[in-house]
Amino acid sequence: MAQALQALACQISNGEAFDAGLATSMLLMHHDAVNNTDESSLCWSCHANIFDTIPAGYFDHHSDPALFIRYQLVLARTAQTASKLQNTQLRLLETTDWYDSMPQSESQRICGVLGVSPQLLFLISSITSLASDNKSSIGAHRHVYVQLLESQLQSLRQWSTEVSGEALEIVLATAETYRLAALIYLRCRLYG
Repeated sequence: MAQALQALACQISNGEAFDAGLATSMLLMHHDAVNNTDESSLCWSCHANIFDTIPAGYFDHHSDPALFIRYQLVLARTAQTASKLQNTQLRLLETTDWYDSMPQSESQRICGVLGVSPQLLFLISSITSLASDNKSSIGAHRHVYVQLLESQLQSLRQWSTEVSGEALEIVLATAETYRLAALIYLRCRLYG
């Protein structure tokens, strides 16, 4: 890991192979998350700082490594309490409008690395954000936003063309399981 971090720092400071640097951060994040013994800590998420280091125009925000890093943080945030979320300093990648630049035709396509579509990932993140946001003007219209999110989750139809046959059935079932879990999460987190 130390060698990987040194090589990553060198790549970034030399301004080369930013996509490879993003992939390296993804692997380091995965390694730290799997081997982290303190379940209450998100110290492994420090690898998401790659988004603060690499200039935004030098990598694809919709690439598998970028989506994986977002996915890890989005899912980790779902396990945090509302008070902890309110006191959390969000990382740049969590506040960037990455989803708005995604072509609508691709938003429901299941990412092979994640097992979910970018739209579902965005909706889960939106649920968490809404649950922790008591300060903005959204709070006054919270019920409307909750209903909108629930409606979007209900109508979400994820798809894939990367595999076929039995493998496609498994991919679709996995994505559907995430969608149903997101509905449960919404009801628990926002309706109580």
